[in-house]
Amino acid sequence: MNRMVRQAGIALAAVALSMTFFISAAPPASAIATGCNWGSEGSFSWAHCDGGTGQYQAWAQCKPRYWWVTNWYMSYGGWVNPGSISYANCDGNHQVASYGISYR
Repeated sequence: MNRMVRQAGIALAAVALSMTFFISAAPPASAIATGCNWGSEGSFSWAHCDGGTGQYQAWAQCKPRYWWVTNWYMSYGGWVNPGSISYANCDGNHQVASYGISYR
């Protein structure tokens, strides 16, 4: 009888230990902003979300405005919480070619 109780205790401890591993190894729940809109106004892009709990940022791919300017580059706005606006700005020699929103 003692042997069966001891084996049952060991089996129960092994199950509890393995459950602890699976619970701790689970990825964190992801939060995402909701009710989002984004757009562009010539030399900058913007992003705004109404709700949710995640953060977001605007991004813009900036293209040359003049023929003598040859470089394209990416611009990123600051990470903000829902209710705020993120702006990605291109410098005076560039304008927005494409734009969007990133989440975290």
